[in-house]
Amino acid sequence: MMSNDPILKALELLEQSFGYSAPPGFLENIAEYKELVSTWNDYASLISRKDLRETFSDHVADSLSLVPYIGTHAKKGSVYVDIGTGGGFPAFPVKLFAPELQCTLIERNAKKAAFIRKSISALKLTNISLLKDSFSASLAVPQPFVLTARAIEKPSFILIELGSIMQYHSVFLRQTGPTPPSLPPTLEATPIEDVFDDEALRRGRLSTVTTVNGS
Repeated sequence: MMSNDPILKALELLEQSFGYSAPPGFLENIAEYKELVSTWNDYASLISRKDLRETFSDHVADSLSLVPYIGTHAKKGSVYVDIGTGGGFPAFPVKLFAPELQCTLIERNAKKAAFIRKSISALKLTNISLLKDSFSASLAVPQPFVLTARAIEKPSFILIELGSIMQYHSVFLRQTGPTPPSLPPTLEATPIEDVFDDEALRRGRLSTVTTVNGS
């Protein structure tokens, strides 16, 4: 019987449906991450107090639902890039689950960036960098990337930027509501539906966005 706890349920789905197992100490690290968010929240406005109190586990489970798709592209040599990391979703749960993942976080807000630096140190994360730069400059990476951007203020602007700078074989894992902004003509979206949708653990619709005729 599957657990009722969203995080435990997500871990079960990852193992049963995708063959991904959490590393030792994962739950303890998630608990430490939650404590970091709680400690820094008033200073850096990371997430709403209600989310911290009531739906933190839901945010973690949603983040974990991206692991199979980030992992697939990382195995092909892509860097994992998260734009507007803020309070750390989905990047920190993903990184704690896959500590070997090469990861770049982008956050322009000074207070949130300070929280991210502290969390990287406290959680003893390696193969991870923080960039406090413009979106376009930050994505000038020397190899393909798999991108998330969950809480950005201007998603339409990001899409325009992506349409001009995404490399062939780079992928944007896009989570949206029922009426997402239109894509520029250079990009195309492929919907993803899986067991995380069946179990209502994913917040919004997921699709892979690639360059037209890319993969």
